[in-house]
Amino acid sequence: MALFFFHVSLEVKYEFLRGALSTRDKAVLPVVAALGGMLAPVAVFLILNLPAGDPGGWAVPMATDVAFAIALLTLLGKRVPPSWRAFLLALAVIDDVGTVAVIALFYSAKITIIPLLVVAFGLALVYAMRRAGVHAFLVYWLVGAAIWLAMEKSGVHPTVAGVLLGFLTPLSAPRHTHSYNEQAAERIPHLLREASSSKRRLLEELERVRRGALSPLNILQHRLEPWVLFLIMPAFALANAGVDLSEISLADNASLWVLVGSGVGLVVGKPLGVVMAVRLATLSSRTKLPDGLSWSALTGLGLLAGVGFTIALFLTSLAFTDPAIASAARVGILAGSLIAALAGLGLLWLVLHKNDENRVAQSKHVA
Repeated sequence: MALFFFHVSLEVKYEFLRGALSTRDKAVLPVVAALGGMLAPVAVFLILNLPAGDPGGWAVPMATDVAFAIALLTLLGKRVPPSWRAFLLALAVIDDVGTVAVIALFYSAKITIIPLLVVAFGLALVYAMRRAGVHAFLVYWLVGAAIWLAMEKSGVHPTVAGVLLGFLTPLSAPRHTHSYNEQAAERIPHLLREASSSKRRLLEELERVRRGALSPLNILQHRLEPWVLFLIMPAFALANAGVDLSEISLADNASLWVLVGSGVGLVVGKPLGVVMAVRLATLSSRTKLPDGLSWSALTGLGLLAGVGFTIALFLTSLAFTDPAIASAARVGILAGSLIAALAGLGLLWLVLHKNDENRVAQSKHVA
């Protein structure tokens, strides 16, 4: 999971510097929506669990599984407006940052100072190597592994190490590559004009230019994505999604209300928090919904954000020590994520269908 959150932090950094959150106007609504989408599920869970449940898992329904949410949105096809994907992606990555902060502050063990000093030294070393022009990924992986181990020994959850290392990964190409790229770009036209130049030499020059144009962040995103999506997430989900129904007793108030709180927090709390927060933001400022994003579509995206799955299951493993209550929470997460996914897809499909009908009606009216 440290590697998973490392990959997430790369995406967060890219979105804030170059992507959907790179300007204030782009960032305001997704940030507000993410905050509302984290606070409302927590409130729902606590309201249901403070009287008779186990309130220690209050953070469980606040998490959004960014990979599953975006994957579900792609099922709707090419009709999906770009503003929908950008908004959901931005909301989800901010949600993941909030989740990591919660893990670090509330779900870490007793803090030990010496390992934290080692972590600080390791991060400073990574930054110094970056400034000195060290480009070998292997060196960074070795130092990163040492930082992860020190974070594990410190009592702070080691996923935080992945996030910090991701934020230190540069988004600009190494300075020495720019002059080389210029030289290579000058050579390519000569190779194209030379009848004697081989196709292999040309392809080699093109590959060098391509590699030099990519930043370490871009390279790591590309290399890690298949491992994260097709190995780490499925393996973690399979390891933690198992539920022993024999352990769950609905006569046990704590288990029952944890189950209900986890599911309702995802299905109701998430979209309610997202829509209410954005509504307040638009009423209190001149901020408007992005082009192509209606209130109905926003509600549907809020429902997709209620697909907690992997991240919520991860929080369950941190929040509960009682196996029966943990199993109840998993049932709530799985049921809530499934309902949120189906409801979100259904509502967004209706919005797209209505938009198609409106376009056809407008074209007939013009004709």
